[in-house]
Amino acid sequence: MIQSASTNPDIHVLEQLFAVLRRRWRTLALFVVAGILLGFLYAEMQAPQYASSATVMVRSGFAADPVRPGIQTSTPEEEGQFLSQLELIKSSSVAAIVANRLDLENDPAFAAQPLTGYKRLIGSLEQRLKIRTGLAAQEAPVKLDRDAVIARLQSGVRALRAGRTYVAAISFQHSDPAVAQKVSQAFAEAFRQKLTEASDMANSRARATIESEIARATPETRLSLQQKYQDMLISRVLPGMDAMIISDARMPGAPIAPRKPFIIAIGAILGAALGCALAGWREMADRGLRDGDDLARRLGTRFLGYLPRIAFDRKPAITNGGTP
Repeated sequence: MIQSASTNPDIHVLEQLFAVLRRRWRTLALFVVAGILLGFLYAEMQAPQYASSATVMVRSGFAADPVRPGIQTSTPEEEGQFLSQLELIKSSSVAAIVANRLDLENDPAFAAQPLTGYKRLIGSLEQRLKIRTGLAAQEAPVKLDRDAVIARLQSGVRALRAGRTYVAAISFQHSDPAVAQKVSQAFAEAFRQKLTEASDMANSRARATIESEIARATPETRLSLQQKYQDMLISRVLPGMDAMIISDARMPGAPIAPRKPFIIAIGAILGAALGCALAGWREMADRGLRDGDDLARRLGTRFLGYLPRIAFDRKPAITNGGTP
């Protein structure tokens, strides 16, 4: 049997929910507005962070062969070798090269601490109102030692691989966009330098080993070893690593954090959740009669319907004689 809309329990529940919303919409709206306001204030108190990235292509072993087609890893050995090379970007040795190349120990822009919290909020109000209160004064830059510079470099650098290719983006994050750009570019160049040094060292050890075997070999086997050595050089079997910067770091145009729309949306959602919780608690704590169903449950009787509101004229009626 099909239930009518008046007897359908689901419709009745929806009617009750809409009735609660009509009674408590002010509470819900107040909490949503408060959540949006708090989210906006929180986003304004966070210092903007900029990120710049340089793209490099790394080739190692057989991949360094220019006649080899494709730039994708094809074996587990190549995959592991490439991932190990990417971890080199976060090493202290590469960070030390960047620190020396840019002289970051004496760079006040790199060591500067951006305003955060209420000071940043006050500074933003001062800029908009064009006033000066002195409450948002910039702190004096602290000179960083070498270990602190390297630690900050390692914490700010990121390496993101593009699929299964030998291409990776080296990015650096900082509150100053100019610092983010130059440090990211320096990381790419330092990474290329480190791979070149490691490749030269590995090739030198391999050549020295083969040449020593040729020197100790008998005249009968020396010719075959020399031929094998030449074949290895031609086929580029010797371990080799190569990195090429295919895209320089650019000046970031907009900060990547904080994400103000996202933070404000989270504030609105949290405010709505708290508002619904408070509205529900107040509904449960309210013992008054809200509708006919509540009255029927309290009295244990049947609810027949509502009586219309009738306006009564309380003025006395005038008779024909002019007297009430």
